[in-house]
Amino acid sequence: AAALIAPPHGLLDSLTVPFNIRRFFSFAPARSLCVIDGIEKINLHREASRVETDWENWPLASVNDHVVRLSVMTRDFHWHRHCDSDEMLMPVEGSLIVDFEDKTLTVDVGEFVRVPRNVLHRTRPAGDKVVTLSFEHKDTSVTGS
Repeated sequence: AAALIAPPHGLLDSLTVPFNIRRFFSFAPARSLCVIDGIEKINLHREASRVETDWENWPLASVNDHVVRLSVMTRDFHWHRHCDSDEMLMPVEGSLIVDFEDKTLTVDVGEFVRVPRNVLHRTRPAGDKVVTLSFEHKDTSVTGS
């Protein structure tokens, strides 16, 4: 696989580009990222504040064979399942509603829910907006199946 090289520091800040493009860089200066001796510190609130659409989901970091994603949503996400991986959802701002076929859970800041592989579900904000961390296998489709 080809290595992805980040643009020079500040380049993305000076360009008018959609937020979606920025997330494809492994180190984007526009991100709220601090790297010291290979240790990454990411400011979730600054990351979430850059979203200008009703749904965004992008990878923040890799942890072994898993990925940590940040999702910002102001609308319902579609019904889906992840056939090959469990998913962990943890709101960091607002409350998250997770609908299952037979029940609905509200997950608040300080709580998380594990969605077992192959379980049909959908997520949505309990209020106007929810910012959620998700942890899942790196090969898991963001949109499910």
